[in-house]
Amino acid sequence: MTRELLDFEDYKHIFMKTRKEFVKDNKIKDNNFTKDVEYFMENLGLDPESIRSCDGSDSYQISLLLEPIIAIIMKDCKDNPVYKKNKGISIKDIIDYNKIILKKINKLPEDLKYEIKQTRAYDYNYKLNILIPMLVERLDLLFKLVICESNIESGDGIVQIIKQIDEWIINLKDVEIKKDEIKEIMNDSEAEFDSMNWNTQDTTNSLIDSALKSSYNNQIGLTKIAREKLKYEGISKGIIDTDDKMSREEIINWIFYNGKKAPEDTLNYIKEKHKEIDLKYRRVRSSYDSLKIENRIKRQKEIDKQNFEEIRRNSLEIVNKSIRRFLEELKNHDGDYGEFNNYNEMFIHVKNLLSDTDINTLVLEDIHSILYTNILEINNKMIQIKKENIEYFGFENEIEQLLKEIDDELTTRINENKKYLNKLYKVVLEDFKNTKDNLDREKIKESLYMALGQSIKDSLDRSKKILKSDIYYVDEIVYI
Repeated sequence: MTRELLDFEDYKHIFMKTRKEFVKDNKIKDNNFTKDVEYFMENLGLDPESIRSCDGSDSYQISLLLEPIIAIIMKDCKDNPVYKKNKGISIKDIIDYNKIILKKINKLPEDLKYEIKQTRAYDYNYKLNILIPMLVERLDLLFKLVICESNIESGDGIVQIIKQIDEWIINLKDVEIKKDEIKEIMNDSEAEFDSMNWNTQDTTNSLIDSALKSSYNNQIGLTKIAREKLKYEGISKGIIDTDDKMSREEIINWIFYNGKKAPEDTLNYIKEKHKEIDLKYRRVRSSYDSLKIENRIKRQKEIDKQNFEEIRRNSLEIVNKSIRRFLEELKNHDGDYGEFNNYNEMFIHVKNLLSDTDINTLVLEDIHSILYTNILEINNKMIQIKKENIEYFGFENEIEQLLKEIDDELTTRINENKKYLNKLYKVVLEDFKNTKDNLDREKIKESLYMALGQSIKDSLDRSKKILKSDIYYVDEIVYI
């Protein structure tokens, strides 16, 4: 069966580049050109006829619309570690490869850059490149702390992490099961929703190369539109110079706007869509930057400050309300005041309320001691007032003094806690930045990267297999 070619016949010199022009303009080595073409066409599952010339099986021509994508594929895709045979996969190698491709995607023409940024593959690998190094950094230090001699002797550190990991496993599995249940419930509506949110020719997966493939196929569809326009409208006089090659931008303007610039409202719409995509990834970057250890500690200090102030405020409010309620009960008591001992109930009440504020146990005992001394004194004064029929004016001065003593105690304890936490956070940061055992740490990180790579090997192999086998031929592709 003869497959359709991308060919402009007598006008291919306007819309296409020859092999010689392509390798020269893109600084690509020509000596292994045919082998390189066969390699990436096979591994990425691309239609070889998309760059084949009608002049013969060994002759190539490249659509100007496809050129920027093919240039990246031919220069870099052979370096993707997932294609290396008989080699253990380190996720660090994938991250390094992604860095190169993501950087080159950002240098593509605007339409291609944002087309790729909307694919699943770009989204997945953009996040992977940010998060995995952070995860490895944490695991490295975590293992160092847990497997230290004192923790092994006591077993405390290892037991704690085992229990924590169990919780993570259960929580992650819970999320996974619930997602599967939602998919089953939504069924067809899920597929419909999915198709509305992603390009229907977006067969991208966990490999960044699949994003390049998706864009490559879409540019084939756009090239076919240009060919059809040429077929039915012919060369537009005054728009196309039959002696010169068009630029990629000129071809796009010719296809959609008959050679004119795009209308202002169209350009504004495109700019807004691009801004939305950029904003999405800026937010992702900002969100993940907050996970950097220095930013996490900075944020934790702010949270600590808020928590301490909340504990102080709530504690004083609890004591103040409890004392006033106690005094009201004491004032209204008609029996023998020497036998009135509701302050014991008040102590228990205050202690229970303060326990709910996450207050330190030692601080709680100090407050209890302050309360005990002052309330006994107030209680004795109230008994004297009742016995001698002295006019009751309340105990505002005593209450203020009591609250001040408690506030001073809380402030002292809080400052001690702040000092300790600042010391703790400083040590943690120093551990992260420590260079004394940097060589050993790097070896551990390499092992972690390798372990993570091997843990997703099956997933990568499936993605590679799908990428290779899921081929769209020229005659099947439409522009989306």
